[in-house]
Amino acid sequence: MQARARGCLPRQPAVQQDETPLTRGGATKGLARIESTQSNLLIGFATSPGEIALDGEGDSSPYASALARHLVTPGREVEVVLRSVAKDVFEATKGKQRPYITGSLFETVILGREAEEAPAAVDPCRDAAVHWQAVSSRGNMALLKEHVRLFPSCAFASLAKVEIQELLKSNAEQATTESISIAAGLTVKQAFEQLAQDARLDGDLPAELPAEGALMPGTYALARGATRADVVRQMQAAQAELIGRIWAGRQKGLPLENPEQLVILASIIERETGLPADMPKFAAVFVNRLKKGMRLQSDATMIYGLFGGDGKPVGRAILRADLETKTPYNTYQIPGLPPTPIALPGQASLEAAANPAATDDLYFVPDGNGGHAFTATLAEHNVNVRRWRKLAAETRVKAE
Repeated sequence: MQARARGCLPRQPAVQQDETPLTRGGATKGLARIESTQSNLLIGFATSPGEIALDGEGDSSPYASALARHLVTPGREVEVVLRSVAKDVFEATKGKQRPYITGSLFETVILGREAEEAPAAVDPCRDAAVHWQAVSSRGNMALLKEHVRLFPSCAFASLAKVEIQELLKSNAEQATTESISIAAGLTVKQAFEQLAQDARLDGDLPAELPAEGALMPGTYALARGATRADVVRQMQAAQAELIGRIWAGRQKGLPLENPEQLVILASIIERETGLPADMPKFAAVFVNRLKKGMRLQSDATMIYGLFGGDGKPVGRAILRADLETKTPYNTYQIPGLPPTPIALPGQASLEAAANPAATDDLYFVPDGNGGHAFTATLAEHNVNVRRWRKLAAETRVKAE
C-alpha cells in the first residue's frame, strides 16, 4: 500500500508498507533489511528485518487490522499513524511481531484531508445528550461534575447542576441523621421495649415478637419518618445475612447441626462475657464440652430459664436452689444446647461460635481483673475457683 500527500506541496512524499517478507540476494529467514535510498520517502513494513509477519487468527493479519483502524482517522500525521500501528501490532502479538519503519519525509503529511483544508467545525454539544443519558440516573456526584466540565454551555448542564445541588443537600441531611443502637445481649423483648420507648420512631411494633435471637443488634440510621416496624425489618434482614455468611465460613467438625444452633451457642457466649477477645475461648470451652457429652453448666442459660425475656431482676441473687431448678434452659440439668437462643448475639460472638479457639479448655472462672481464667482440668479449675473466692471476699471487706 502506498499513500501520497495531496495539496500544493512542492513534492509528493510517499508512504509504503508491505506485509510480505522481502529478500535481496540469497535466501534469508524473514524480512531482509531494506533501507530507503529515495529522498522524501517513508516505508512501513509489517515486521522487522530477520522476522516474519504473523497471519493472525481473524480475517486480517494484525498489521492489516491495525492499519485499517488508524488510517480512517483523519487529520493525523502519517508518521504518527505508522508508530500507532506498530504499537498496536506489538501489543496484539505480545511482542512477537515488531513493525519496522524506514526512510524520512521532508514535509508534514496529513492523512484524510487536503493540505490547505481547514478542519470542520465540531458541534460542542454533539455528544451531550448521549453522555447525559449515561450519567443522569446514576446519582454520582463525580459523573455529574464531569458532564458540566465537558458540556458547560449545553442543554443538560443546568440539569446536572440542579442534581449536584440535590445530592449535596441529601448528603448533608444524611450526615446529621440520627441513629438507634440496640446492644448485643438484650433479649428480643428488651429490644422491643427500647424501640417502643424511643419517641423518634413512628408507628407500632409488630404484634408478635420475633423468635429469640432473630434480630441483629447494632446501630441503625433513622431516616426521617422511620417507623418501629422499619427498624425491626432492618434488624431481621441484617441478622439473616450475617448468619448465612458466618455459617458458610465455620470450622469443620463443630458439634452444631444447623445455623439455628450456631445462634444458640453464640447467644450463650454473648451473655457469659462482654469481652470480644475472650469469646473464642468461651466458644472453645462449650464446643469441647458438647463433643465430650458434658453439660454446659452456664449460669446465663439457667437465668433465662427462670426469667425468660424479661431478664433477671436487678439485685436478685442466684441461689443454689436455682441451679437445681429444672427448666428446658438449665444447662446444669439438661444435656446439650437449650432449645432456643437466650439473647441477641452480636457479630463477635457469632464469629467466635463458628471459629472457636484451638484449646482443650473445659472450665472457666472470673480472674478478678475483668477477664476469665480458662483451664483444661478440674484440678486447675478448682485452684482458680479458690483464688476467685478469696479475691471476692477481699473485695467485699473493702467495700464494707
